[in-house]
Amino acid sequence: MSRTFAAGAVALTLLVGAPIAESFAESRLTDSVHTAVAQLVPGTGINRIEPRGRPYILSLLGGHEVSTAYVDLDDPAASRMILQRLNRDTGKVNSLLWFSDVKQSTPLQPVPLAEGVNSSSGTTTLDGETVTVTYTATVTGHTLHVRPKRVVRSGKRVAGESIPAQWRTSLTPAPMPLPKTIDFGVRTVTVDADDITVELRAENVDAGQAG
Repeated sequence: MSRTFAAGAVALTLLVGAPIAESFAESRLTDSVHTAVAQLVPGTGINRIEPRGRPYILSLLGGHEVSTAYVDLDDPAASRMILQRLNRDTGKVNSLLWFSDVKQSTPLQPVPLAEGVNSSSGTTTLDGETVTVTYTATVTGHTLHVRPKRVVRSGKRVAGESIPAQWRTSLTPAPMPLPKTIDFGVRTVTVDADDITVELRAENVDAGQAG
């Protein structure tokens, strides 16, 4: 940060008081994130925005950038998103993480990788038989598809088209439409207790003028 910006931050803090200056800066950064999200996913409800980069006053005056922001959404296609390096002047987002919670009609018991970390597999009962299902996800035409990649039954792997058709149907969630303005790629697939969480990522996203 330049000395000019630092001096400005100190002057503003002394003028209006540290708590007020910090609250003002947080509000401005939050407004920039809100504008960017509204541009990226018009009509989506925003439940919470949490910018990072304390002290906020230095982030506001020092670089015209929101380093990281966590956003909770009210959207069927996503529960939350993370914006990284949002340029407040240009609206460019260096990296955008998008978490889709895909509902599954067949109950699944997550298979953990480690304590507190689930894998892309879950167990369930089909036709009276306990099986382990591993999921994969793809994005085609701005639509998210989650499918069973393989099933382990009686200790044997059954993959792809070899999975019984009725099982594939019951294990495949409905396709989920994604914003047409963002080109996502799949990062991870995680089976949770209530749904399947797919982490998507897009880079160099243009959110317009963020403010």
